[in-house]
Amino acid sequence: MTDTSFLQFSSPFIDPKTGMLQRWAHQYLLNPSVSNINVAAGGTFNAPGATVVAHAISLGVPVRPSSGGTGISTGTSGGILGFTSATTVASSALLGANQIVLGGGTGATPATPLGLGSAHVVLHGAAGAPTWSAVDLSADVTGALPTSSLSGTISLTTQVAGVLPVVNGGTNANAPGATAANNIGALAIASNLSDLANAATARASLGLGTIATENANAVAITGGSIDGATVGAITASTGAFTTLAASSTVSGAGFSTYLASPPAIGGSAAAAGAFTTLTATSIALGGGTVLANYVEGTFTPTLVSSGGGAPTYSGQAGTYTRIGNRVLFNLRVAISALNTLAAGGLSVGGLPITSNAGAVAAALSLEPNNLGATAVTCVTASIQAASTSIILNKYAGGADSQLTVADISGTAVFKISGHYQV
Repeated sequence: MTDTSFLQFSSPFIDPKTGMLQRWAHQYLLNPSVSNINVAAGGTFNAPGATVVAHAISLGVPVRPSSGGTGISTGTSGGILGFTSATTVASSALLGANQIVLGGGTGATPATPLGLGSAHVVLHGAAGAPTWSAVDLSADVTGALPTSSLSGTISLTTQVAGVLPVVNGGTNANAPGATAANNIGALAIASNLSDLANAATARASLGLGTIATENANAVAITGGSIDGATVGAITASTGAFTTLAASSTVSGAGFSTYLASPPAIGGSAAAAGAFTTLTATSIALGGGTVLANYVEGTFTPTLVSSGGGAPTYSGQAGTYTRIGNRVLFNLRVAISALNTLAAGGLSVGGLPITSNAGAVAAALSLEPNNLGATAVTCVTASIQAASTSIILNKYAGGADSQLTVADISGTAVFKISGHYQV
């Protein structure tokens, strides 16, 4: 077999007019072992008896893109190939080391126009070509920056642009002052509290009240108390009091004269009088009678058995008035079930004031209801000396004895009124 490593052809493989691979060359490349190395008209081989093996073929001109080539014989070192049209391939300019490659668009090859940038900048894209610039705290940052993410040193003058919004933990202001403070809901020192949203609400929160807005020469105190203060020590003036009390000495020439000879109220010509508060240890009435007490109030009566236990109540109410040494009262006690009320004698407890130890037993007015089906013909009530209980008695079969639990039903009601000495 003949070695064709340096075989030269009189006919070029590529048609110079069309840039296309010759038909015969295409057939040769597919089957380099041929029997004739002569190229006949029409581009076919016919050389019987010869065997040729081609190892290297010189095409003479670059293979065009439409034939699977590039159409160029040289390119830029460090560049890349790119189609500048549908049928044209070109080499780009040198692409800088470690730089970002950007497409050039129609008719152009890629390039590296941005360079490497500098420290602490980021790439910002927009409608046009991207650029290197510092971080913009307003446009580039979202969320709050956690302290665990802070490391190293960041120059806020050279590495960061813009102001940090409030939502990201900033003040949204480029200088200290009222704007920065108010943006984050704080008060500015220079404003001296004039930037409060509602001064009245702030005073109420501090517990200052309305006196905080009154001038020294026009103070109106309409309630409360003044402790440990001297009134009228510099410039005395007229004063009016509902109640005037002193823990030590009340001085003054006029007051000393009053204490030496206090006037009698109604001493010579008594008339009607009205008081907001009248306080006295006792009040002497006409005829030598002394009224020492007057009290009004309420109390809760209970149904008591000498055997113990307690019923279930459906109603308990009592009112009283004490005038001197006499207590007048009305009560109602009603039950809805005997519950744990054990067998024994019955009484009503809970009177507000203990009866006088030397008093005679007081008979009371009583209206009972829902008693048991027994031969009770009459029920009475009385208060014994030195007691806060009312004894309930029954009169049956000609004899008087204490009413018992067996004599009432589970819905018994007792209404009692009267008075007793204390």
